[in-house]
Amino acid sequence: MMLRAMLQPLRILAAVAVVLAATDARAQGVERLRLGYDVLFSGVTIAVMDVDTTVTTTAFEVNSYVTTTGFFNTLMPLTVQARSEGRMAAGVPVPVRHTSESRGRSSVRTIRAEYQGGRLARFERRVNPPDPTVASQISDEERLGTTDPGTALLGLVLAIAYGRGCTAEVTSFDGRRLHQIRFVDGGRQRAPPSVPVALAGQTVLCTFSYQSRDGVEPNSPTRMGRAWIGRVRSDGTMAPIRVELETRWGTAVVQLRALADTAALNSPIP
Repeated sequence: MMLRAMLQPLRILAAVAVVLAATDARAQGVERLRLGYDVLFSGVTIAVMDVDTTVTTTAFEVNSYVTTTGFFNTLMPLTVQARSEGRMAAGVPVPVRHTSESRGRSSVRTIRAEYQGGRLARFERRVNPPDPTVASQISDEERLGTTDPGTALLGLVLAIAYGRGCTAEVTSFDGRRLHQIRFVDGGRQRAPPSVPVALAGQTVLCTFSYQSRDGVEPNSPTRMGRAWIGRVRSDGTMAPIRVELETRWGTAVVQLRALADTAALNSPIP
């Protein structure tokens, strides 16, 4: 439960935001980007995440895979596979479909979501074996007004790539909880000292607050976080370099494992 709670917001912020990469390349035809991240807690790697993104002038698709490693994999094995698909409308991403599968030691959870006009229209969540304790109490009215978090964050980071900053608000539904994330533009700065030297170029800092609720228990405390977004290729491609999020157990981190193109460190940010 602890690991699942830590991975959820971090996977949303880091994995899907990488979709911006191909769309910002400003190239014709198909653009594809693959990046790998480490997920750390208290300085220890507890999981790895791989992201594979393809974007054309008319559509996009992002696939992410997260799996626990080492001692954490023995203690609480968890794999999460997710795919977000959508169309590009005048350079703006619009969600069409999202699917995911989470496999733990004793259960498998699958999600299928379909969107119309960028808003949730159909949603299905299955847990095997069935578990009534994880049923959602969020009303249909509330969840049908939400959007795909991946697509929303793609649009957010695209705004950064084009120099418009990252101030925005995202509301999404994961099958049980309603998540609200509010971003504030923190301006340009170098990556923090904790980032390896090879990745320590100029970045855009986005601070954010994060809150969730399930309709039963009181709203979760508002948690704070920071995301550093920088160049990963000299063609202008941007992606999260490091994401930090406060949790009840301490700070969880997602950090890029390696640059797609080291020349990107000298590429100016708009």
